[in-house]
Amino acid sequence: MIASCREETVPAGLRFVEGDVCQIANIVEGQFGGAICLGNALPHIQQPGSLQDMLTGLRRRLLAGAPLLVQLLNYERIFERQERYLPLNFRSDGEEDIVFLRLMELQKDGQVLFFPSTLRLVPGGDPPLEVKASKEVRLRGWRVEELEMALEKAGFGEIQRRGNFAGADFKPLDSRDLILVAR
Repeated sequence: MIASCREETVPAGLRFVEGDVCQIANIVEGQFGGAICLGNALPHIQQPGSLQDMLTGLRRRLLAGAPLLVQLLNYERIFERQERYLPLNFRSDGEEDIVFLRLMELQKDGQVLFFPSTLRLVPGGDPPLEVKASKEVRLRGWRVEELEMALEKAGFGEIQRRGNFAGADFKPLDSRDLILVAR
């Protein structure tokens, strides 16, 4: 992904850093006025100690009072409802239709076996549906209380919960996403 991004023109002041996000304090220099962690990135950190290292290091790199915005799936809801899949996503470029299928197998220890798959619809083809890519990814289904405790331990004080980017209240059994804003 970084190699692909470097092929594009990078806006002034933006740079890509390759490294272990759990060691952010050691691989990034300077202080910043905010940080964003989107797209379900945190579940790729599976161990509580590694999550703590990342958040503590990030806190050290943020200016006093600078916000951290974290967005991930609401695993409270997923585990409570025993959800096994995420909504289908479709993309069409006029020539082909792509379907993103995301299946999950929930583990008792909070782990999630995630099976993202990309399918191509080929009407009249044999077969009419091709698997372009499919893999298994092990994730950690972080719950809101675990994340808030880790943020507090890392030195973040004020923590706000939201259920979406429009600012809706977080409802553990109903909200699709969990958004935390910590300072």
